[in-house]
Amino acid sequence: MPAEIIIVRHGQCTGNAADRASIKGNHSLFTPEVRGQKSKDWPLTAKGVKESELAGDWIRKNIAPTFDYYFTSDYVRAIETAEHLNFDGAHWNQDILLREREWGGVENLPYSERNTVFQRTKISTMEDSLEWRPPNGESMLVILKKIKLFLEKTRETTSMKRVLVVSHGAPLQAFRVLQHSIAPSQYIPFVNGKNYIRNCHIFHYFNKKGNDSGVPMYSFERSVFLDPNGNWVETIQKI
Repeated sequence: MPAEIIIVRHGQCTGNAADRASIKGNHSLFTPEVRGQKSKDWPLTAKGVKESELAGDWIRKNIAPTFDYYFTSDYVRAIETAEHLNFDGAHWNQDILLREREWGGVENLPYSERNTVFQRTKISTMEDSLEWRPPNGESMLVILKKIKLFLEKTRETTSMKRVLVVSHGAPLQAFRVLQHSIAPSQYIPFVNGKNYIRNCHIFHYFNKKGNDSGVPMYSFERSVFLDPNGNWVETIQKI
């Protein structure tokens, strides 16, 4: 069981920028290039590169200058984030279990078109449970199983070590659901509101509890993210 796990969401990618603009009614960033690429190939924006560099600097100054194991999703935006964290000599192990949730292609559409797809398939446009899934996509139950498998398969090799992981919003949220022992009935209230996960959001888990079998569990969760003014916002809670 790792002594500590640090999980970082990737920096802003082209799809993220288009998605956030589209929520506000500006669909222009869903260019033919963004629409035409598979979302796994979306690269970081210039902002995403800078976020990654700042996150790496914060981790080195506040947690550790190096780690024993480095893992990343095999999606372009995660790989680029890992590189721009700038850990000298780091060997990043790519793992498909850390991939973002599959959205079935609706992530390539602005919200005006995306909602039409949901209406046509008679699926709620808003996630309403762990079982909810977008058309041809994955539910969070699937992501939870993948994260459990990742943690279980790396538990022995990373025993008593420091581990740094770069992944995506859904896998990171799944890890938090596991650590907080969130019941299915409490999933939606948990992930909404203050539990929004930002680009290059850093989560640090330490002070392990329980035995070394199964999924590693920790006593404390440290959350760190950049606010719109470029300031780090840090909280620590017992879990």
